[in-house]
Amino acid sequence: MRRRLPIWTYILFAFAALGLVTTLLFDMTSLIRNILSSILMIAVIYGLVYFFVLRHRQPNDIKKYRKAVKQSKKKYPHNQPTHYQRAQKQQRKQKQRVTTKSKTSKHKRASHLRVIDGKKDTHKKMTL
Repeated sequence: MRRRLPIWTYILFAFAALGLVTTLLFDMTSLIRNILSSILMIAVIYGLVYFFVLRHRQPNDIKKYRKAVKQSKKKYPHNQPTHYQRAQKQQRKQKQRVTTKSKTSKHKRASHLRVIDGKKDTHKKMTL
């Protein structure tokens, strides 16, 4: 069952709607100015809260991970390729060799010849 709002909330909404309509009719520029200033204030408050509170708040796991990454960067030099990078390089070289070989060794097949499949099933049945 849905709860109904108290009567004072309906009265408050009615006064707000009445004030909005009268401002729209008689003083449109102040309404636009008030809306824009409200949006600006909300953006400034959100920016300050984000900059000072939310940006620095991170889960503990991420802090530990970043600390471990810094330690590993100090411990291992980054100018040497990793095992994975060396394997990728070798695979690229092999692909290049295969593609160059396949380009040179390809022969154009005659288009007027085709393979005719015989009755292979009968041959298998005879041997069993």
